[in-house]
Amino acid sequence: MKKVILSIFVTGLLVFTGIVFAANGAKIGVFNLQTVLQQTPQLKAVQNKLRAKFAARNNDMIAQQKQLMADISKLRSLPVTQNNARSDLQVKIINESSNLRAKRTLLERDLLVARNQSLQAMMRKIRGKAKVVANKKGLDLVLANTNVAYSADNTDVTRDLIRALK
Repeated sequence: MKKVILSIFVTGLLVFTGIVFAANGAKIGVFNLQTVLQQTPQLKAVQNKLRAKFAARNNDMIAQQKQLMADISKLRSLPVTQNNARSDLQVKIINESSNLRAKRTLLERDLLVARNQSLQAMMRKIRGKAKVVANKKGLDLVLANTNVAYSADNTDVTRDLIRALK
């Protein structure tokens, strides 16, 4: 119950602050974050850098996966009468599978960390350029449209921001 009351209070406070801010004649600009990210050449460079950085590990995993599949096929083709060979191959398959799973998890985690760091750097650049655009256009506030329920077309600064990033 306390959480509900607190959330209603905070929401009311935010709405009131927004009304006061707008009533003071604040000039607000809005940009489409998705469009900015898609049309920014820096994002393609970051994607290529990440692809190159993790390509060797990915290729290694692909090779290990092919070896695992070959061992599984070999196990299926071994006669049932060769118990020792089948047992050894089963242990090898289990170890390869476990090793491959661990490497895949580690690669995904490392890739996620690198992607997040790159995205944070991109967002810092976008914020910096949004400030430049705001100063040029005399805006008091620039928001990403992901946080805005409605904005008039004349408040859109997406093109200006994309130009500033190029």
